[in-house]
Amino acid sequence: MKKLNILFVINDLGAGGAERVCSILANYFSDIYLITIVLGKNNIVYELNNKIKVDCLDFEYQLSGFNKITEMKKRRHKLKKYLTENQFDIIVSFGYSTNMLVGAVSVLYNEKIKSKNIIYCEHNNHKALKGYISTYLRNKLYQKCSTLVSLTEHDSEYYRSKKINSVVINNPINKTSVCSDLTKNNIIFIGRLEHQKNIPELILVIRDLVYSNKDYNIFIIGQGSQKKYLLSELVKLNLLQNVKYIEMSSMISDFYANARALILVSHYEGLPMVLIEALSYGVPQVSYNCPTGPSNIIIDNITGRLIPHYDRNSFVAAVNEINDNDKLAMTMSMNSIEESKKYQIDNISSSWNDLFKRDLNA
Repeated sequence: MKKLNILFVINDLGAGGAERVCSILANYFSDIYLITIVLGKNNIVYELNNKIKVDCLDFEYQLSGFNKITEMKKRRHKLKKYLTENQFDIIVSFGYSTNMLVGAVSVLYNEKIKSKNIIYCEHNNHKALKGYISTYLRNKLYQKCSTLVSLTEHDSEYYRSKKINSVVINNPINKTSVCSDLTKNNIIFIGRLEHQKNIPELILVIRDLVYSNKDYNIFIIGQGSQKKYLLSELVKLNLLQNVKYIEMSSMISDFYANARALILVSHYEGLPMVLIEALSYGVPQVSYNCPTGPSNIIIDNITGRLIPHYDRNSFVAAVNEINDNDKLAMTMSMNSIEESKKYQIDNISSSWNDLFKRDLNA
């Protein structure tokens, strides 16, 4: 029986939720199907099965003005050339910018592209995209795909109301045998240092945590455009004695394995991989109840704490309670591990398999 030939398209496989999801799906399905990943740039931090073929289109990034416009045209040409020279049964695209690129190429060069089954994966809240024109164009292009995979029912309902064929599939995680030892005073934040993650609020939460307990060891793991601002503010507030910044680490599991709690203070989310991974390691989670994602993952007072958005005093109090109460931390840890099972790739894979078969038979 002929194996399905599936292409995953993504900007890169650097640190990030969509990138992590892509690597997990690719590794899992490489034992079943022929898997190719095409990247915009050759940046890979996640380990890939050697059965997976990886191609790179060498896009240029961080351009502006006329150079950026020219580069967008080059990207469309490179992707068109790649898709016309290679045939795949299914194309799976990850993230808004990649979805828009794949969508534009598939519409403009529809007759030349052999692959017609195209799945888009959204990894953010649908409201994250600002501007009427941008939203209109996104929805129009999304109407052309076979299926849009959304992370929450809230987002999927919105897309279906725009006549987009949308389904909900949870982000997957790999099964892990490592469980946090719940080291007292060790608090972690893992995420991109960008506006969405609300770095100014993160700094103030850390300030109040340290002021309440001088023994806290807080680890910030991530990278992004607000790194300089973050480090500058930590210096101003004299917090570097309690805070360690790690740009990124291939040993991310070590931080989960020694954490008492994971914190998240975002303006908005999709379905945060860090919260799901925290569940799997038995790390209690404390997050603002932002739209959307945290409330889909955290069971309040069972696996962690959901705090009213921007209620900093309650947030700090919740972290302190988990840190000070060993019985509470252990109970939340055990509950988290149990809750994480529904996100394991062995359980999520059936939804993807059903989707692949449905799209092929449509």
